[in-house]
Amino acid sequence: NYLNRNKIFVDGIWVEKKRGEMERIVARKFCQEEIPFDTFAEVFNSFLEEEEIPYDEDLYYTDTVFRTRRNSLAEARFILWKQNEMLRYYDIDSRDYTELLEILKLDTYENVEYSTMKFMREYPQLMEKYDIRDQYELHNLLRKIVPEGSFHDFRCSRTPHIRFGSFDRDSAILDIMIDSSPVSVHDLCQRIFEEYGYDPV
Repeated sequence: NYLNRNKIFVDGIWVEKKRGEMERIVARKFCQEEIPFDTFAEVFNSFLEEEEIPYDEDLYYTDTVFRTRRNSLAEARFILWKQNEMLRYYDIDSRDYTELLEILKLDTYENVEYSTMKFMREYPQLMEKYDIRDQYELHNLLRKIVPEGSFHDFRCSRTPHIRFGSFDRDSAILDIMIDSSPVSVHDLCQRIFEEYGYDPV
């Protein structure tokens, strides 16, 4: 009892009586498939109630901590976070990313920007192996495992874009227009999509 004085027994194990520890348990148990953050908050409180854990404002989700917990989960290394505040459990630190990074060859890119959709299309088997389900998950994963400034000044731009060094998107698109002229708008969008992965819609 002394050793477990700052812990609670939940889901068959003793865990630290901290909201962050409970979030990991709830995510692993209920978020194998993506869910909205709002739903996660409801599931989180319901789970604590079902486990008969007494109400504690330092443990349960309340309106006052809603925003900070959302930001914390977005940065958590057991979550893949993407647009529309969707999240999925993914134990980032338990995986070896050597093969992923070797195949993506991030060290070969300089002064260019891509949508991570490009890599999803080019390496579907690799993405399946790492259980990466769309370009937004890949973007979030790379942001969490690749240090900014590495690989020729790697940066995560607005999701789902990643950038290496400096890049002038307008000039790049103009070059494609000139090289492809004459070209319809549809075909131009397709060319840009194939080259950079930008959504043609």
